[in-house]
Amino acid sequence: MEYTRARNARAKELRPSDPELAAAIAKLPKPSRPLATINHLAREDPSEVRALIQSGKRLRTLQEDAVRGKGGASDFATATAEFREALERVQRQARARGLTDALLTRVASTLRAAALDPELQPLLERGLLAHEPGPAGFAFDPALAGESPRRSPSKRPDVKGGQRAKAKLKRARERVSELKEDAYRSRQELVRAREALAVAERVAAEAAAALEKAETELDQIQTST
Repeated sequence: MEYTRARNARAKELRPSDPELAAAIAKLPKPSRPLATINHLAREDPSEVRALIQSGKRLRTLQEDAVRGKGGASDFATATAEFREALERVQRQARARGLTDALLTRVASTLRAAALDPELQPLLERGLLAHEPGPAGFAFDPALAGESPRRSPSKRPDVKGGQRAKAKLKRARERVSELKEDAYRSRQELVRAREALAVAERVAAEAAAALEKAETELDQIQTST
């Protein structure tokens, strides 16, 4: 109730100066209990959340290197263990807030996915997560990751026959052209996604501020009574 009241009040306050933002804030759903817990932890005691994000960045980098045939299995195993330890420390903080096992499972899943996702890491660090992301992809899920992939032996190109070589070259050029078009479309989609993310961050920040203000006012009322 307090969140809804604060959200609506903030939307009403912003409507004259920024109708678009006001409308977006008015439509914001109340954060789930796991999200609210994670966002509060990130804002109130950010050190462990930041450590989790840093370990997630390192783990993702090592996994990407492994896919390219770089790095070693021991480094990846060490990074995986460090990530799990960092995740467990944040989970202990959440557990101290009296969440049920089912909610703690959702907290762990959200933390794992957000800490490994470059797009969600800034939102996690600032306590602005607005939705519970899906599970981390297989390649970057420490719970599923095993030994880092080994580089497959390179194959010698087939250079027999002039006609075959020309045909392969033609197909390669066509493929390059297709990839260039795909890359262009991907860049356009990325620009749109970043614009949407910027709006979402602004909306989430406004909502978080409204929630914090409402909680402060509630504490003051409870203290005075």
